[in-house]
Amino acid sequence: STEHALLELTDRILHQMDMNKAPTTIFLDLSKAFDTLNHEILLFKLKHYGLHSSA
Repeated sequence: STEHALLELTDRILHQMDMNKAPTTIFLDLSKAFDTLNHEILLFKLKHYGLHSSA
């Protein structure tokens, strides 16, 4: 759920800050990509760049 994802993100950010690290987050909105691209090609490229199903 969205709530769970936000709690997980907050926990990870706070953990990094506790370790005196500067957390970095990248937000990607892929909704339009799924509407206009071939899904198999998109999933192949995401996997190629290190984004797997858990991402």
